[in-house]
Amino acid sequence: MKDKIFNIIIIILVIIIIIVGIIVYQKKIVGDLIIQSNDIELYVGNNSDIDVNYTGKKNVDIVCEVYDSSIASINNKTVTGLKEGNTTVNCSIKELNLEKTVNVKVNNIKVQKITFKDKNISLIEGEDYQLEYVIEPFNATIKSVYFTSTDNNIISITGNGFIKTNAPGDVVITVHADNNQTDMCSITIKRKHIILEKIELENSYTINVDDELELKPKLIPSDADDQNLIWQSDNPSIVTVKDGHIKGIKSGNATITVTNSSNEVTKKIKIVVNKKVEKIHFIKQTISSDAILLESNGHYAMVDTGYNECNNYTLKYLREHQVKKLDFILITHNHDDHIGCGTAILNSEIKVDKIYIKTFIINDSSSGNAKRYTKFISTANSKNVPITYIEKAFNDGNSFNFGDMNIKLYNTVQRMASKPYKGSNENYNSVMQLVTVNGIKTFLTADSYSGDIMQGIVNKVGKVHVLKMPHHGYRSCSMNTKRASQLSPNHIIITNSTAVKGKSYCIADFSDKIPTYYVNNQKMAVVVDYTNGNAVVTTN
Repeated sequence: MKDKIFNIIIIILVIIIIIVGIIVYQKKIVGDLIIQSNDIELYVGNNSDIDVNYTGKKNVDIVCEVYDSSIASINNKTVTGLKEGNTTVNCSIKELNLEKTVNVKVNNIKVQKITFKDKNISLIEGEDYQLEYVIEPFNATIKSVYFTSTDNNIISITGNGFIKTNAPGDVVITVHADNNQTDMCSITIKRKHIILEKIELENSYTINVDDELELKPKLIPSDADDQNLIWQSDNPSIVTVKDGHIKGIKSGNATITVTNSSNEVTKKIKIVVNKKVEKIHFIKQTISSDAILLESNGHYAMVDTGYNECNNYTLKYLREHQVKKLDFILITHNHDDHIGCGTAILNSEIKVDKIYIKTFIINDSSSGNAKRYTKFISTANSKNVPITYIEKAFNDGNSFNFGDMNIKLYNTVQRMASKPYKGSNENYNSVMQLVTVNGIKTFLTADSYSGDIMQGIVNKVGKVHVLKMPHHGYRSCSMNTKRASQLSPNHIIITNSTAVKGKSYCIADFSDKIPTYYVNNQKMAVVVDYTNGNAVVTTN
């Protein structure tokens, strides 16, 4: 039994020896694949050669293939890292059924440092800028970055570091790279310099001697940096200027130049300085009627408006004299030959700032006087023209200024409210005016009827230079030789024609002795000019 077992063992050993011999013989005859290292480690983008050799004598091809081609690629026996990860490369000789496997590990090249090229940047509001930075090492695998800002209202920044500035201020930008690497830079955005492009003013202005006017330029754009304006007059003897305030010194022309301190833009303005014009125009009418235009230092106003044939007389005259605005209309009493054109003026292109008038006591609403007064007041209200009722606002002798004229009012009480004048002629209610300019007095007496009322007023008025005769010079006026002598005028104005002489007109014996002017005998008006300190009467 023991011999049997021994024989079996001997047989097995012989077989093994034969097999081993065959293998050894085959290797000597066929050859083998030899790889120096079964493990390769490299960085993304780097190459590594596989050291694989065939020991046999046969001329064969060794083929190497990568298992995961997204991690590494192989060209012949050279492996290139593509992205971080692990894979294998299998090298084989197909016909000899020989193969070897190599383990491949691909690592990223980590960012070790990131640095802004400019750490302190100064920009102007609205300016764009591209941030620049350096990554070390230069061949780091992950080069993508992102940016953060301490104030996104001041700047806007894109993913590639392109900056748009939005507002002035200071901001810190941080760049973030792979491997937790960062760097910071400071940016200061200065306010954009806004150039003044235009100074808007009228090309010319007209003022009178001693007038002052503030020129108020409009600057374009309104937020320009340099808004410091420098003003100059090329002829200070005619017009002076300081900080945009001009003053007329004497008549003539001058040019005002305004520029900003940076001399970015200049504007020239022509200034015409006129003598102060002080006039009273007694405007011709178709019948005896008062239409008196006051002109003072560029301002206009009216005492009564004349009869209702407006377009042929009052309005025509105002338009020919380029009157655009009346500071006021004062109606002395409610008769057609005084208030007749009032409504037409209110409805015209001429602006009226205010009305002075007495309240008309209406006893008969169907009367012409009532209808005319009601229409005038309602038109003024519809035009939003303020109305001052004289009997409520003024006592006798109270005054107000108009331009360089002082106007003092008399007979301001409401005469028609009580006896002896209640229900009588509206002429008794006439408001009279003493106009003083340059020390010269002109007495405008409306249609004053009552001698007693007139006497009391004459005692207060004293001597005058110009007298407008009451009630168009008719006999029914309140003037007589005594009162006229007290007034002692140098000129008499009668708002009528010489035909009134045939009606036994007022104080014929007195008015024949001094210059007397009949308004309705003129082509357009009788004008009293006070400009040069005298009362100079002209007719046209």
